[in-house]
Amino acid sequence: MVLSWLDGQEAWLIVSLLFLAMLLGGELAYHLGRRMTALLTKDGKDNTSKTHFNIVLSSLLGLLALLLSFTFGMAAQRYEERRLMMIDDVTTLGTLYLRTCALPEPQKHQMMVLLRQYVDLRPMAVPLLDDLKAFDDDETQSRALLIQMLDLTEKMQNTVPAIKGSDDVTSAFLDAAANHTRRLSALSNRVPDSVIWMLLGAAIIGLSAIGYSGGLVRHRDIPAQIMLSILVCGTIYVILDLDRPHRGLLQQDQAPMIRLQQIIDQNPDAQGGSS
Repeated sequence: MVLSWLDGQEAWLIVSLLFLAMLLGGELAYHLGRRMTALLTKDGKDNTSKTHFNIVLSSLLGLLALLLSFTFGMAAQRYEERRLMMIDDVTTLGTLYLRTCALPEPQKHQMMVLLRQYVDLRPMAVPLLDDLKAFDDDETQSRALLIQMLDLTEKMQNTVPAIKGSDDVTSAFLDAAANHTRRLSALSNRVPDSVIWMLLGAAIIGLSAIGYSGGLVRHRDIPAQIMLSILVCGTIYVILDLDRPHRGLLQQDQAPMIRLQQIIDQNPDAQGGSS
C-alpha cells in the first residue's frame, strides 16, 4: 500500500502549521490593509473600497464554509462506509464459519484451520503508518489463504458424490472473498489530496481576508482571529482524522472482528495444521 506525502504527515502537525500560517497571513494582510487605507484616503476612495471588500470578504468566508462542509461530508461518508464494510466482513466470515461447522470430516477440519488463520489476519486489515510492510505482508498471506480455501471448495464441489453442505460453504466463501477486495479498496478511497490542499489554502486566504479587512478600518481583532483559527483548524483536524483509519483519535473499531476471532479460536477443529 502506498500513501501520499500529505497522508504521511500527522494530522496534528498539519493543523498546527495551518494555525500558524493563518495567524501569520492575517497579520501580514492587516498591515497591507493599513497601507492601502492610507493610499485610498489620499485618493478619496476609502469608503468605496471598504464597502466593496466587505462584499468580497463575505463571499470568501461563505466559500470557506462550503468547502469545510463539503470535505467533512466526504470524510464522514468514507468513514461510515469503512465501518459498515468491516461489519459486513464479520457477518460473511461468521456465516462461513457456521456453514463450515456443518461440513463432514476431513473437509471441516481443513476449512476451519484455513478460516482461523485468515480471520486472525483481519484485525490487522488497517495499515499502520510506521509498519506498511507488515500490512502488505499480511495482505499477501490473506490472499494466499483465500486461494487455498478456493482450491478446497473446488475440490468439494467436484467430489462425487457431492459433499453435504459444500454448496453453502462455497457461496459464503465467495461473499467473504468479495468483501476482502471491497474492504481493501475502501482503505484507499479517501478524500483526494487536491481537495485537502484547496481547503488548507482557503483557510489561510479566509483569515488573511479578515486581517486585510481589519487593516482597512485600522482595527486588529486578534482574539476573534485566534478563535476563528481554532475553530477552522479543529474542523480540519476532524476531517483528517476521519479520513485516516490507520491512526488518530477516530480509529476504525475492530472489536466485532476480534470477537469472531475468539469464537473460532475456541473451536477444537480450528486447532493444528490441515490434514
